[in-house]
This record gives sequence, structure tokens and C-alpha cells, in this order.
Amino acid sequence: MHKNAPHFRIANAEFVFVKETLGPTTNAASFNPIKILLAAGVPAEKIHFLVIARDPFATATSWIEQFAHFETRENLVRTCLLSYESIQNIKQYAVSIGIRTTTIVYDAWRDNVPAVVVQKLFTRIGYPSSRSAFSGWVPLKKMEAAGKNIYSIPQPDIYDRNLKSYYEKVNKSTGITYYNKPLNVIREKLSPALIEQIAQSRALQIYRELTQATELDLGIKIELIPMIGFFFLNFITSEKDLIAL
Repeated sequence: MHKNAPHFRIANAEFVFVKETLGPTTNAASFNPIKILLAAGVPAEKIHFLVIARDPFATATSWIEQFAHFETRENLVRTCLLSYESIQNIKQYAVSIGIRTTTIVYDAWRDNVPAVVVQKLFTRIGYPSSRSAFSGWVPLKKMEAAGKNIYSIPQPDIYDRNLKSYYEKVNKSTGITYYNKPLNVIREKLSPALIEQIAQSRALQIYRELTQATELDLGIKIELIPMIGFFFLNFITSEKDLIAL
């Protein structure tokens, strides 16, 4: 995937987690990581595809916060919406060839006890868990510290400028925590035209379907009303008004 990156051999272990993030560039928002694993010789029956998603307004806002220094807001939103299409296509592809899939949306943490959500998730994917995974976290060592066993491939300069901020919330958390994207931040980063573009896209419907899949996969309930309220952002004056919707 990266021209000058080192080549990694998948470890011979019972569980290997491979994380890929769609975006914020067009190429990174439209590739299929499952096809890459299959091409590398990983049997389909050994793959469990975990879809992790956040509502489109919060996602687009975060992308602008992180990457507006190298790309216009309009292009970032366009690529963000492309990513939701890609997520749906990849999931449909996985299901069509018999790959196990599980979906979890970020709002699951908001409406349920995080430890319960993680326990249900681990149970579904067949991964052993302990309470230390949910709470009692201690500050992380530096990524390059000895014994971390975490390796990062070289990234384009556009990412390096913001890597530190990626870990701020993790480092100050003592357990799994839901961080809301404040309405005033969304309105600051997204113009009325961009809000309308997201509202009229398929991303909202795709996110609804992913939310419903999360409820089915994990046996939990997730409230959709707060997200639906974003349709009316141009007419809302406060977060209290949004909640009232």
C-alpha cells in the first residue's frame, strides 16, 4: 500500500488485529482491505470483518479538524461521503463471500454501558476479555517505547503533523469513554452548504443501517433521534433544541 514502507508478515497467532481507516484521501477512501488480505493468502474463513463507524456529521467535522491544512473542506466532505459508500460496499462484499462480519457504531458507547458493549463485542468475535480492557487504564507509554510491540509504517507528511492529537483523549481516559462532538464545533467547521450536502447524501441512510446492524449483532439499543436532528441544524439555536427533536 505504501511505496517505501517495510513489508510485514502476518504473525502466526490465534488472533491478529489489522486496522484500516478509510480516508481522508480518495485512494484511502475507496480501496477494499479484504481483497488485499485474500490476495495475500489469508483464507476467508479466518477473517472476521469488524465495521466501526461514526455519524457522518461528527466524522466530517473531525476530518476538517485534522486535515484542513492540506485539503479544502469541500473535498474532505466529498471524500468522507465516499467512505460511507465504500464501507457499505466492502461489507456487502464480505457477506457475499461468506466472511463473518460484525458492526459497531460509536453511538453504542453513548447509549449503553461501555463495558457491556465491549463484552458483547468480544463474545461475538470469540476473543477472550477481562475487566482490565474496560477500565483502570494507566497512561500509555510512548509509541516507540521498548516492549510496546506496536509498529507504524511511514506516513505521508499530512498525517505526521497531527499524530500527537490522535492519542490525547486516550491518554487522559481511565477507561472506554464516549466523547460527544459538540454542536457548536460542528457548526463552526461545517458550513450550511456542507451540512445540507451531508443531509442529502446516502451517508445518513448508510449510518442508520450500520446502527441497526449494531443493535442486531450486539443485542443493544441505540437512539437514532439525536443524529436525525442534524437535518435541522440550520434552524437550531442550541444543543437543547437539538435534544428536543
